[in-house]
Amino acid sequence: MNLVDGYGALGLELRFAPNKFKHDSGLMIRYVDLIGLSVNVSSEPTVEKKWPETHRLGDVQLDEIWPHEAGCSHEIVMTGGTIVVVSSDLTAEWLDV
Repeated sequence: MNLVDGYGALGLELRFAPNKFKHDSGLMIRYVDLIGLSVNVSSEPTVEKKWPETHRLGDVQLDEIWPHEAGCSHEIVMTGGTIVVVSSDLTAEWLDV
């Protein structure tokens, strides 16, 4: 996660490592004109549901992008928590890791 502060607006970059069983590349999501950011971590890690190399937030289970009065809302539900981003727009790009 990289918060970008510049020119009167905030931006956010989220980088996700590839799932070694499905993807050769990682995913970079860039949010423009960040309005809100929420990261909630579950109280107890669910170690039994994670691969050994998985980080604390865990693996992505679901993500949904919804219209929002400011642009869009993106909710990413993970095995160990949730990330919610509200911004005016977003772009996504597959990147080599």
